[in-house]
Amino acid sequence: MELSQKLSLFRRQVKPCPAPGNGVHCWILSAANSAKYSGLTTAEAYDAIRSAMTRSPQLREIENAVEKAYGSKTQLRRTSSVQSKPAYSEAALKKLAGNLPGFGPLDLWKRSPIDPLTCSSLQYLEHMFDLDDNVVLLSRTDDGSPLIWRHSQERSYLDEQGAILGKVSEKGGFFLINPVDGIERINPVSGKPSVRSADNTLRYRHLLLESDRAPEALWLPAVAQLPLRIKSLVRSGGKSVHILVEVPSGSLEDWEKLYDSLFAKMTLLGADPCAMTNLRQSRLPGVMRREKGEWQELLFLNPHPDGTPICELPILRS
Repeated sequence: MELSQKLSLFRRQVKPCPAPGNGVHCWILSAANSAKYSGLTTAEAYDAIRSAMTRSPQLREIENAVEKAYGSKTQLRRTSSVQSKPAYSEAALKKLAGNLPGFGPLDLWKRSPIDPLTCSSLQYLEHMFDLDDNVVLLSRTDDGSPLIWRHSQERSYLDEQGAILGKVSEKGGFFLINPVDGIERINPVSGKPSVRSADNTLRYRHLLLESDRAPEALWLPAVAQLPLRIKSLVRSGGKSVHILVEVPSGSLEDWEKLYDSLFAKMTLLGADPCAMTNLRQSRLPGVMRREKGEWQELLFLNPHPDGTPICELPILRS
């Protein structure tokens, strides 16, 4: 198997690395198991794990996890085969945003094909997914008590479940960005039943871009100039705005091509590289994030993007 294929399988299997202080050390062992399952060598595993981490590793932290997962002592050296994580450059972000000064939420609303102010959580999912898609809804970022939403369900269903998500979770509501088969399977990495492993994923419709570092006043005008198939922008109820970019074919090959084309550029502009996985969850608009006292707010929705930069779309309302 080629390295690119092994890395593709690794990205599909591994869960996003949590924020520093929220279980990174435990995640590393899980990632090492994912690397072994994906067929990566120990050196390739080290590079892949290090690239996906949200903080600098402690002394032999990755090495110990890889040795435990692979069952042997190893001498690990970094290779150059895995994309390194470019440093965020606020200067680069400011330079791009400076081409469109003052562009913000009101400008997004004016150009949004679907009015964000009148679009419910249910309508949002109906616009984002096809009729035969199964969508995982979550009240937290792990696999706990997932809900499966389908177009065929009664329209009142999601409103009820959205209310439940808001009541039972301080963290708000999430949905898995890519559709699944809806069948509970044993995740080969964790050994636990799941509906959101790589084996469950049917199509690769979206890639997530988000940033906790880039200020919204710079992030929005920068992103609005990019020739990407942007379907939606949603405020997380915290620091970030979640952006979903469409992969028209829904194929893994095309998702990987989009990932490779955006990784370095978007990381430089402040995008979180750990969020750019195809098993990622995103914020469901229209749900209260109680821990922050803020709504997860829809800013822009275009069900049929063609790659025209948002700033070049016609003004639809004023």
